[in-house]
Amino acid sequence: MSSNSIMTRDGNVVLPFSIASVTAGDVVAIGTAGLTGYALTDTYVASDYTTETIAVPPQGLADGEVSLEAIGVSRVVNLTVDGGVALGAAIYSDGAGGYDGTSTTEVFVGYALEAITDGAAGMVGLARA
Repeated sequence: MSSNSIMTRDGNVVLPFSIASVTAGDVVAIGTAGLTGYALTDTYVASDYTTETIAVPPQGLADGEVSLEAIGVSRVVNLTVDGGVALGAAIYSDGAGGYDGTSTTEVFVGYALEAITDGAAGMVGLARA
């Protein structure tokens, strides 16, 4: 089995994303390349809770995070991306084993599920174009 596969599901992958002011049930654009998320929780705001109201953030979220179902993404892999990309950027294969966020003739493989710095590995959700 490949060692870069980190998550797979029969349905869509659910991950925490740092996106402010989201309410459960909202449909959210993740980045600008076309990745869509469905909010399963409200954005967690730590200052809204006290020890009297809740001891643990919902679903283990950090302050400012929301649980989003990434629509159309059922497998997440670690890929090294040249050039660096922002959360939600489209990722392309150059056909020679490399990946980047720019394409003129390259094949679309999915979306960055986190900001990835130049030459670093990061989470990429595989998706169809």
